[in-house]
Formats: sequence, structure tokens, C-alpha cells
Amino acid sequence: MAAAAYADGLLMAPGDHVADWAGYAPEPEASGRAVTGRSYASRERPTRSTILGGEGVSITDEDVAVTVRFAECAMMLCWPDGGRQLFGNDGLAMRVEPTLYRDLPAAIPWLDAHVPPHLRVSLPARDPQHIPRPGKAPGPLATALRSLAPGRGR
Repeated sequence: MAAAAYADGLLMAPGDHVADWAGYAPEPEASGRAVTGRSYASRERPTRSTILGGEGVSITDEDVAVTVRFAECAMMLCWPDGGRQLFGNDGLAMRVEPTLYRDLPAAIPWLDAHVPPHLRVSLPARDPQHIPRPGKAPGPLATALRSLAPGRGR
């Protein structure tokens, strides 16, 4: 069991520390490509969108895409307000926040139906101050993903 956990596990190092000396590769910061599907435009950044497709979910901003494919989804956190956070087996994580994208609230039931029930974790309601609102979200996509995914060390 320990060998399997070691082979498939992620090592999180604090700050700017790396563990390449021990044979670990850094986690990816972006995906190779976005999924094909319906695009939902950001309420604040004209270059950013969330895409829901048959293969998975992507967040794109200019030439950067972060994708979690349904077949490679390790877990999805679910808040009653519709916020979702998906974690991929490759270490990538993303938030799907209905408040930040046009027309996205109506698509949350579709997203829930595409993630198997055993991978969904229902969470209690968030304090309204912790629900992202337009004007309070971080700028560049890489910054946004890091700030919206607590506990992800670098």
C-alpha cells in the first residue's frame, strides 16, 4: 500500500522549495488544451472563460488553459451556493464560481450530473463574504487558480 501511495502521490513543498533532487516532478500549472463545449464569459476579464464540455471543464485566459477531465477527476467540492472546486489526478485544481461568469449558475446541475456521486463532497454554506464576487477576483489565471485553491503548495 505504501508503494502504491508513493507512486501515485503528490508531495507538497513549502514556498519556493522543490523536490526534484528526490525524483519528484513539479505539478503542472496549466493544461495542454481546453475542452470543447459551451463557453461562459467572465464578468470581469474579457479574455477569461469557463468551458463545460462532454470531456470535462476548462478555464481559459488568453493562451493559458487549465482543464480537469471528468475521467481524471479525483474530487469535486460542492457548496450550496453553486460554487464548485474540481481536483484532477494530475494535481491541477480549479474553481467554478457561478458568480464570476455569465449564465453559469444554470449550468451547475449539468456539471454535477457529469461528476460521479462518490467524487462529490458536499460542504456547508460559505459565509457570504467568502463567495467570490466580480471585482474581487485575482487577475492572471495562474494567480487566480493559486489563490482560489487553498492548500496547494509550491
